[in-house]
Amino acid sequence: MAVRLDKPWNALTDANVAALAGHLGVYQLANAVDEIVYIGVADARTAFGLRGELTAMRDNPPAGAVQFRIEVTMSYRTRHLELLQAYLHDHGGLPVANTDIDQAGLYFQCLENGRQRGPDLQRSCGNDGFPHRWLVRHLEEIQTTCYVRHG
Repeated sequence: MAVRLDKPWNALTDANVAALAGHLGVYQLANAVDEIVYIGVADARTAFGLRGELTAMRDNPPAGAVQFRIEVTMSYRTRHLELLQAYLHDHGGLPVANTDIDQAGLYFQCLENGRQRGPDLQRSCGNDGFPHRWLVRHLEEIQTTCYVRHG
């Protein structure tokens, strides 16, 4: 499985959302020019799974989202983190509507996941284990927390 989600986009319409099953998984929302504006997850707490999440997003689309793509997976939490970390690595920041995600927290999760799951995940975080370059500049501010927790 590729780290980045490369499935085709679907219009964020009533008919397309209604056709979805209530599965758990991850999704991406994009604007009209295929720029990802939000990466989300339909987890065990989500009523009606992906259909429920995308119905809510259709009713109140973040950052001009007009299309979506999904991936059904039972490893939704890990997959969500992988998609966020890959986007962070590629663009140097999170999608504009993912304001509820702590970028520094993603760094710690990426570092810890790399230790637990080996070099393949570390490569998805970046060649040196860092998900993005801006964090290197700010590492002094947070290194105490990092090294106390992760040694």
